[in-house]
Amino acid sequence: MPQQTDGRRDLPGEENLFRLLIQAVTDFAIFLIDPKGYVLNWNDGAERIKGYTAAEVIGKHFSVFYTEDDRKAGAPAQLIETAISEGRAETEGWRVRKDGSLFWANVIMEPVRDLTGRLIGVANITRDISERHKLELDKDELLREKDLLLAEMNHRVNNSLQIVASILMMKARTVESPETRRHLREAHDRVMAVATIQQQLHPAPLGARINISTYLTKLCESLAASMILDGQPISISVEASEGTATSAQVISMGLITTELVINSLKHAFPDGAKGKIVVRFESLPNAWRLSVSDDGVGITRPLTEAPAGIGLGTSIVEALARQLGARVMTSAGSPGTTISVTAPRTA
Repeated sequence: MPQQTDGRRDLPGEENLFRLLIQAVTDFAIFLIDPKGYVLNWNDGAERIKGYTAAEVIGKHFSVFYTEDDRKAGAPAQLIETAISEGRAETEGWRVRKDGSLFWANVIMEPVRDLTGRLIGVANITRDISERHKLELDKDELLREKDLLLAEMNHRVNNSLQIVASILMMKARTVESPETRRHLREAHDRVMAVATIQQQLHPAPLGARINISTYLTKLCESLAASMILDGQPISISVEASEGTATSAQVISMGLITTELVINSLKHAFPDGAKGKIVVRFESLPNAWRLSVSDDGVGITRPLTEAPAGIGLGTSIVEALARQLGARVMTSAGSPGTTISVTAPRTA
């Protein structure tokens, strides 16, 4: 085992000026270990950070700076092996000072060779980043608390929405007026458009984006289930390309979809006629397009590209289209009608 007493061992070709420079660095522990892990030299920064003087530590194995668990796991030897074989090893973790206290360290290890390429040892640069680590832990804890709070809020909001939707559904079953029953069903569908997104947000992490295809499918399943109220034989299907959006954007899409589906049910299939409604979502290069098509009686007015809301009879779609900077196109087929909403893509 190499023995040293003053921490000033010169390496082949090392200049005194360079040694003095290393010694002057106090924010980093800079020292050299031999290929087996024994400390060869020691700077003032290492003494300040780890608590050992050069006389106390030179000749000792550098694993003394590691926790018992890391030593049992063979971490010190693995770092030396990685540094030598790959030319560099970097890690973060707990390290032990002379007094037994722990600090969170960033460690970089690189092999040192002489001019002939012979391996002299491994340079070890250690920085105490305990404060930064504590801030990161505090931040993670705050994020966890926010996630728990949002999950609880989502759970409560979703329960409230489900209760409101159930009340509307039960009331619709008891009223005799078809017009009143229709209004109650429409209110129910609007509530469920928001409830569906709440259900998907409940398990999602903070800031997560929502899968549009999955959301629209669940929304239309809910809308189709509510059609049973009047026994209307209408099928609703979804054709959606892959894409994600923020919860706010997806809620807007859901409300627009709900309004357009309700509009088709109100006007495209008179006297309980059967039919089909198709909800489509297309992900375009710089925009997205949401459309609702039906095979109903169609429209009689001329086809025009107009501001949102014309021919829809709803201020909700008008407001949502304006918020999204969207363009609305109404077109008629033979039979049927398609209403599409195209909006620029946002981050």
